[in-house]
Amino acid sequence: MKLLPLLLLLFVAGCDQNIDVILPADPTPIATVNVFEYRVTGNAQQARIRYSNPIDGTNQITTALPFFTSFKTDRDSLFLSLDATPINFSFNVTQPFTSVQIFVNGVLFQQSSSTEFNETVSASGSWRR
Repeated sequence: MKLLPLLLLLFVAGCDQNIDVILPADPTPIATVNVFEYRVTGNAQQARIRYSNPIDGTNQITTALPFFTSFKTDRDSLFLSLDATPINFSFNVTQPFTSVQIFVNGVLFQQSSSTEFNETVSASGSWRR
C-alpha cells in the first residue's frame, strides 16, 4: 500500500503536458462621456445667443429666454464659449439682467452676468478632463 502513492507520484511527474496559461488581454479603457450644458436666463423677452460645440461648430440663434442646450462628448479637452445679447425687453422692465452659464457634468464651469440693457454677456474657457 505504501507503494501506491509513490507510483502515483511518479506517474504524475512523468507526464509531459504543457499547460498554457491564458491571461486576459489588457482591458480597453472605457471612454467617459461628459455632458456640457449652456444656460441663458434673464428678463429680456428675446436674446441673440452664440455658442460652440464640437458637433455643429459655432451656432447663432435668436430665441426667447430662458434658453438651454446640451451636448455629450468623450473628448479630453474642449474650448467652450457662450454669449448672449438681450435684444427685446418688455416696456415695464427697469432693471434688466442677463446671465450665461456653462456647466460640465452638472458642475458650474464658467458664468457671467449683466444688469445693462443690450449688453453682450460672455463666458468661455478651455476645459480639460
